[in-house]
Amino acid sequence: MSNEQGKTFPLFVPIKFYKRSLILLLSVSIYNFWVLISPPSWLRYFFSKRNRKQENWIVEIWILILIGLLIISLTVLSLPAYLRYIIVFYILLDTIGSTIRDIVISPIIYNDNKGPFLSIDNPSRWLIVSFINIFVVILAFAILFLEHGLQFAPTITDATTAIYMSTVTFTTLGYGDIKPICSVGKRLVLLELSYFLFFLLIKIPLAVSVIRTESRDKPSNKD
Repeated sequence: MSNEQGKTFPLFVPIKFYKRSLILLLSVSIYNFWVLISPPSWLRYFFSKRNRKQENWIVEIWILILIGLLIISLTVLSLPAYLRYIIVFYILLDTIGSTIRDIVISPIIYNDNKGPFLSIDNPSRWLIVSFINIFVVILAFAILFLEHGLQFAPTITDATTAIYMSTVTFTTLGYGDIKPICSVGKRLVLLELSYFLFFLLIKIPLAVSVIRTESRDKPSNKD
């Protein structure tokens, strides 16, 4: 989502924007909680207060930091379990929060005529980031599968197997060579499948439609 120069994007969205809708009320509440723990959101706010545009590379570096934390959580077995849960919780919340920002909060605040859903700098970049989000979600659930490896048969005991199980689950391939045998494992699988539906039905189609809209709106160079 762009941070247009000369416009101040509020740090928190007032609850009054819920427009008597429980769904919007929940969305605004999740968004505000996400902003509270999102360093890029605070940076975007401070940049906008100074009528400056936040550089895209700042967000991209933050994404790389999150990926690094996920890799550390998967490979450093001595890392305390509570730290793994904090990292995973933040990653999954970041995915939901950023999407709520783009498709719900952005049109409420900007209310411009550039499109029905988004205000973004570059649609191609937004699509790439959406696919990176898929990779991040797969790594996040791989950590949970590894942490609860005894809930599966055969037992998940290493990072490679955990990533494999998470990828198979997310892509709904369902080979059946590894399967949940207890309630916790089944809940984790169902939760990851819900994220798959989230990306399949909302995130990726929306990103592709934005690119098509931008391309259609561009003037032709043909005579």
